[in-house]
Amino acid sequence: MAGRCGPERYVTAAELHAMLSMQEQLAAAIRRRRLALGLSQLQLAAAVRTPRPLVSRVERGTHTITIDTLIRYARGLGCTVTDLVSEAESRGTNARAIDREVVPA
Repeated sequence: MAGRCGPERYVTAAELHAMLSMQEQLAAAIRRRRLALGLSQLQLAAAVRTPRPLVSRVERGTHTITIDTLIRYARGLGCTVTDLVSEAESRGTNARAIDREVVPA
């Protein structure tokens, strides 16, 4: 079959959990950066050129974004993709801690 990269295999439960955790961690990193910059979801949506409801879904981790979209989010937040990924990884599996964080006004 054309375009195949290797033997077909199923994703294990552990691999799926790790992928979902990273998605949630990236979502939390995006939200933290937006709040730290004092931006509304509408303002970020305009910077990223995407509808505001999509920003909400991305920040909740319910919408998987492509690398191109991640690049646009990073630019809209004034950082790099590496910054977002590093922040997400440094938070470990505690991505939901953002809900309990207090962001200075």
